[in-house]
Amino acid sequence: MTIPKIKQFKYISHFLESRERLCIKTLWLVIFLSLIFLSVRFYFIHLKLLPAKGGEYSETLVGNPKYINPVLAPANEVDLDISRLIFSGLLTRDKDQKLIPDLAEQYQMSEDQKTYTFFLRKDAKWHNGEKFSADDVIFTIETIQNNEFKSPLYSSFKGVKCEKVDDEQVKFILNEPYAPFLSLLTLGIIPKHLWRDFTPTQFYLAEYNLKPIGTGPFKFKSLVKEKNGVIKTYILKRNDKFYRESAFLEKFNFKFYFSYNEAIRAFKNKNANGLAAASEALSKETFNYKNFDLHSLHLSQYSAIFFNQSNNQFLKEKNIRQALSYAIDKERIIKEVLAERGEIIDGPILRGGLGYNSEIKKYRIDLDKANQLLNDLGWIFEESTAAEQESEGAVKFRKKGDEELKIILTTVEKEAGNKTAEIIKESWEKIGVKTELQLIPKEIILKEIIKPRNYQALLYGVILGPDVDPYLLWHSSQISEFGLNLANFSDKEADQVLEDGRKIFNPDTRHLKYQHFQNIMLEQMPAIFLYSSFYNYLIDKKIKGFDLENISLPSDRFIDVEKWYIKTRRGF
Repeated sequence: MTIPKIKQFKYISHFLESRERLCIKTLWLVIFLSLIFLSVRFYFIHLKLLPAKGGEYSETLVGNPKYINPVLAPANEVDLDISRLIFSGLLTRDKDQKLIPDLAEQYQMSEDQKTYTFFLRKDAKWHNGEKFSADDVIFTIETIQNNEFKSPLYSSFKGVKCEKVDDEQVKFILNEPYAPFLSLLTLGIIPKHLWRDFTPTQFYLAEYNLKPIGTGPFKFKSLVKEKNGVIKTYILKRNDKFYRESAFLEKFNFKFYFSYNEAIRAFKNKNANGLAAASEALSKETFNYKNFDLHSLHLSQYSAIFFNQSNNQFLKEKNIRQALSYAIDKERIIKEVLAERGEIIDGPILRGGLGYNSEIKKYRIDLDKANQLLNDLGWIFEESTAAEQESEGAVKFRKKGDEELKIILTTVEKEAGNKTAEIIKESWEKIGVKTELQLIPKEIILKEIIKPRNYQALLYGVILGPDVDPYLLWHSSQISEFGLNLANFSDKEADQVLEDGRKIFNPDTRHLKYQHFQNIMLEQMPAIFLYSSFYNYLIDKKIKGFDLENISLPSDRFIDVEKWYIKTRRGF
């Protein structure tokens, strides 16, 4: 038998019948389709869907940028948010809130825990192409330490000595060990070559405050102003020369609104991909928008009623403060005000924080106990008048002799209403404590109410920050108008515990110190601790790569922003 040569195969059709030719064509078609099927199957099974460069993200913010400058930004949440994307610090936090190197490659701490040496990255550059160096770090810290610049961070770096070792090495020297110090070094660094010639007055007026140059994953592109000069839109673009892997998103836009109602309306009308707010600012309906993912983030903050005993003699009595606490239905606040997106708290240490103890005494609503405490002090309900007896809903208040038991409750006037304050007023009046609400606009509460301590009971929310050091909120040195001790709390034992806690680096020992502090607080009861609300972040479902559960500051939602993406590609 002779085997045909390859070139002879082209004549094979002349020797086949039509049925045989059809079979061969069908066979070739099957083989061709099988190859296509196997190729497609291989593509989808073995090639993964991977993030790709490109895409644009827009977020609504309430307020306006003023100083997108890390030296000044802490005074304004909008500035902090944008600064987080444009600037970098020596350290940053990962998604688990652990400190990791950023502009620093590594650092060393001396044996006496008072000297920190940082070794800087060699590949970091400013957005204008200039090289980042130790001079920029020194300049940033010295600017903060110069009180003429009035940086909100002045007290944090007071007494810290910063020295240049060489262009790629800096040294921080402290007077004594300070455990939370490293948390301060997430501060964004500003470029010396652009800022060094500005006087303190010029510093605030400089164009770089709105058109900044940083080292972060995004850089300034443009801004849009309304006719009255108010910034309407702020546009960032990807920093392709970022020292780590550059971001996937091409642009990052912010759109500014005067109120949460306006921001929510814009978000609902799909004018933005993201909306961030504490639970109090959002309604239950907001959480149910389709095509958006809701991320309820645990934020290191809490809301409490801080008692200023100097301005109300009744509040000096601990049993009265206890009665006021037993009167409040915290669970009702969680349901009606926070749409169940928050947690009840019982002390100044939040769940998961150093010193947290789930077994501490808990104040839950107990009207019988509240009434008994006031009865034991001789505060009795005043007798009803004839007119009041006819009125079924008349509220009766307690008196002792000619004195009426009354309190003024002060809080920030909120656009979404002051439901929490109204619930507290209603609760206190149920046990016979006459309560007057004082609602203060957000713009003036710091200057006119908080700094001069011009209140009797203050309903207010505080952010603890990255290191949950209670010192700034509760040490007696912070009672002055420049401090944050809102309850004017002064206790020698508590002061000593807080001072010791700052110097201890061993987390177990520090934990025990703060447990002791929490017990002192519950015994002294300078405040009623109410709740910690979640920080809610609604993001368009098309935005991928967001993976956070806990944040220390609202701007921490941009941790790992380089990993966010919209577009995808196939690859191994």
